[in-house]
Amino acid sequence: MDVGAAAAAATTPRPTFNVTFFASPAGWFKIAEIILGLLVFALLAPNGYYRQIPGLEFVMFVAVFVWILTIVLTVIYMFSLHSTVISGAPWDVIEFAFNVFCTLLYFIGAIVEAAFVGSYSVWVASTVFAWFLLIVYGCHTLYAYRVWKGELACLGGSNAGNDVNT
Repeated sequence: MDVGAAAAAATTPRPTFNVTFFASPAGWFKIAEIILGLLVFALLAPNGYYRQIPGLEFVMFVAVFVWILTIVLTVIYMFSLHSTVISGAPWDVIEFAFNVFCTLLYFIGAIVEAAFVGSYSVWVASTVFAWFLLIVYGCHTLYAYRVWKGELACLGGSNAGNDVNT
């Protein structure tokens, strides 16, 4: 192995499992978003009938799309990839923009779902969870905004990556 490659390998930061992420408010928001998001699309999808109602297809798209993106961001923070492998990105801004995007999508999705759901009890439950999830994403948006603007330092000053070592 050449000396330059060995030196580069020695100085490259390695991802580590960040257990403290789940002890932070941002971690709590992510956990709630994952659980509620799963409930929204799991309650909407059991019989496949939602495919016959175009509005509910949109709600299913929103629920699954946002849920997958939330999982991806959670994995990035959970393994501290934001501060090691992809550390050059403005994670505070990314987290804020992501939450604004999710809040807007769920706002539209919850209204559409409420309009098309009828009296089918499982879909009513899905609608209720969609509104709860909208509230969680809205609160997370406010939290991310305050972190981005420097009003909250509980992220350890290291991007939205939730290194809770303050």
